[in-house]
Amino acid sequence: MEPINNRMRELRKALGMSQLEFGEILHISKSGVCDLEAGRRKVQDSHIVMLKDWKKNGFVINEEWIRTGKGDMFDKLSLDKILSDISFGNDEFIKDFIEVYAELDASSRKALQEIAYKMAERIISKKEKGD
Repeated sequence: MEPINNRMRELRKALGMSQLEFGEILHISKSGVCDLEAGRRKVQDSHIVMLKDWKKNGFVINEEWIRTGKGDMFDKLSLDKILSDISFGNDEFIKDFIEVYAELDASSRKALQEIAYKMAERIISKKEKGD
């Protein structure tokens, strides 16, 4: 079995995904993921492309790690990459939000930040209470 097949299994487990969920990202069946992890199926470039563009919680999967095992499994998304994705994406809400934020004066920005922090505190508190 190729080491890349082992890395695919390791990656899936690190993401906390079932073979079915991982297969949805790769556009293959659960049995296809099983074959891939067991080395009965080769990892295709198309699989790597689908994975390297997958983002979660501010991190992306490191393509070099998938291919060679070098480096870390995940890379932190750079601000340039995030802004590029927003700029060329089709999420009009986020584009509008950023434009409106840029038009705010300093005190309005501060007020918005305070609201966001208080909301985050409330969400954390509810999770800790089990709500």
